[in-house]
Amino acid sequence: PMTRLQLDGRLLGNVNLKPEKTIAYEIGLQQGITATIALDVTAYYKDFRNLLGIEQITTIDAVQYTRFINRDYGTNKGITISLSTAGAGMVSGGINYTLAFANGSSSDPHELRMIQTATRIGGKQEQFIDRQVLPLNWDQRHTVNAYVNLSHRQNWSIGIIGSFMSGTPYSPTFVERFDILAREYKNAAYKPMRWNVDLKAKKYFRIGGQNTAIFLKVDNVFNHLNQNFVHSSTGRADEIARLPENQMLLIERLQQEGQFTLNEVDVRPEYFSMPRRIQLGLAVNF
Repeated sequence: PMTRLQLDGRLLGNVNLKPEKTIAYEIGLQQGITATIALDVTAYYKDFRNLLGIEQITTIDAVQYTRFINRDYGTNKGITISLSTAGAGMVSGGINYTLAFANGSSSDPHELRMIQTATRIGGKQEQFIDRQVLPLNWDQRHTVNAYVNLSHRQNWSIGIIGSFMSGTPYSPTFVERFDILAREYKNAAYKPMRWNVDLKAKKYFRIGGQNTAIFLKVDNVFNHLNQNFVHSSTGRADEIARLPENQMLLIERLQQEGQFTLNEVDVRPEYFSMPRRIQLGLAVNF
């Protein structure tokens, strides 16, 4: 058995956990528009139960620890509309759009938010677990993907893939207000939209009787830096909101040091997506 010091603040497992359960419904329609164009419509709904969460326990000798329990739940629903063409000649492609909603009581099984309240003024404070059904961290409302392939059999091929994604939720903060409860604005705002274009190309030929191909792969063709993470005070990855007096003090300190500007200090490379990457290679099939 654990001593008080060993138990205090620990996160423990739980042998009585129930299996997580997912109930999913899906209905779809596939319809040929022409001999080469097809329409696909799919609607889905998923219900998640018995998801892992944690609870806080206080023993009779005032030792607090947490353990995993089946606490959280969530739903995921949406519809996808897709148009595709096999192409009678050198060109093929498609485009699809997804409208989705992801809501639940928690995005992280290790998250535990407690609320302190009293039944009357001056009464004893009681703690309750904060459980709200809110947009989950990966709630992405709109997604559009499109691709185009141009190819000449056993000669060459070029493929372009583009994607557009609306922003995912974040919890805003307010530098000028200290009386606003953080729980009131949990996942209440959305990050900027993201988009990306990739390119793949191949040229086939034979060397010494072997099938050979030169390939080119370009990720993020337009070198667009998406804002994957943002500062909670602005909703942007390249800007932090500060009180005017605090910002002036920071600017003065940076000028004295003479190494970085305010914009350079605010920008964090890990908040952005990967820049353009180009790969050129040779493949030989034996």
